[in-house]
Amino acid sequence: NGVDTWTAALHDHQQVLAGVITRDELMSKEDKEKYKTNHKEKRHTGTRGGKMKSSHKKLDKDASKVGLKFCANLDCKMIEPYANNFSTCARCCYTAYCSRDCQKVDWKRHKKECKEKAKLAKEEEIQNKSLNCLLIGESQQVLNVVKYWHHFALKSEELQNTVTEDSSRVQFLVRPKVDDLEFGEDPGNLTMQDIALTWNAIWSMELDERKKMTRRFVKEINKFSWPRGIPDFSVARSWASHGVHGVFALVKHTPKGSVLLHEDDEGKIKGYLSVGITQSVQSLLVSVRQPLPIFINTSVIPFKKIILCQGTIMPAMGGVSSKLNSVAASFVQGSNESGVEVLEVMPMN
Repeated sequence: NGVDTWTAALHDHQQVLAGVITRDELMSKEDKEKYKTNHKEKRHTGTRGGKMKSSHKKLDKDASKVGLKFCANLDCKMIEPYANNFSTCARCCYTAYCSRDCQKVDWKRHKKECKEKAKLAKEEEIQNKSLNCLLIGESQQVLNVVKYWHHFALKSEELQNTVTEDSSRVQFLVRPKVDDLEFGEDPGNLTMQDIALTWNAIWSMELDERKKMTRRFVKEINKFSWPRGIPDFSVARSWASHGVHGVFALVKHTPKGSVLLHEDDEGKIKGYLSVGITQSVQSLLVSVRQPLPIFINTSVIPFKKIILCQGTIMPAMGGVSSKLNSVAASFVQGSNESGVEVLEVMPMN
């Protein structure tokens, strides 16, 4: 009956707390598989009346800040159902485990990298305090969308039918790296150069073809089961429709981002206050030893209520108009006679 079931569950819970048995030993194989794919946690917050209410906003905020972690035990496939669900190594405060057993199994491997992981934890702490790049969890979400969108694009008929140098280049250099992967598998073998080339190929597509390819991507990717904290992949639609690609003039760094000027097809120059994905635009260009303005080839895309620099930046090889050159030079000197509007949110019309 119900009392017996409750008593048995309480007994099991006490046994786990006492360390007599582990949670994994209690769970059947079927239960584990169900937990991996369907387990959803709710955090509760108190109300003024003393009642409890579930707070998905709190879960989303945590996921945006710290992201979701995989269990570091290579033989385990568990991922956090919500942010901060797994415990981390007490030494490095970075590597996460779903259980004490997994941590014990992985220690021989992890102890060799523990100090390096501690450095990553400090870097993430600095990133979360920065206003000119995304929070850790947000950057994780964006990179996930980029990764799977690019994988889909590389194999898409729309990109194959795009007759441009950029499309031909990725078909020859990048696509072979994902040919053996099914869509939905992690294309983690793509380098930053591969990603930069794929961005260029996507932007070289006709707008209607790019939007068509992205609609199919969103439809297919949403067939998979994703843990809480993964963003709505439909954000790729706004990238495909409203992203701006080409030559930009970097004219100013601020605590909230870097100002990039761009001349559109109608000859109008607009400014974009852009932040980086994992690091600021300024830090991406720290090795460039020249004064502003710096002319670069990149793109800016909308994300939530900010403007993102796509993360891959190349020097502008020609194509800088005299108008952009002149306006950028004046902007750097503190003059904005042309009345350039600096946007903090991407127009979506």
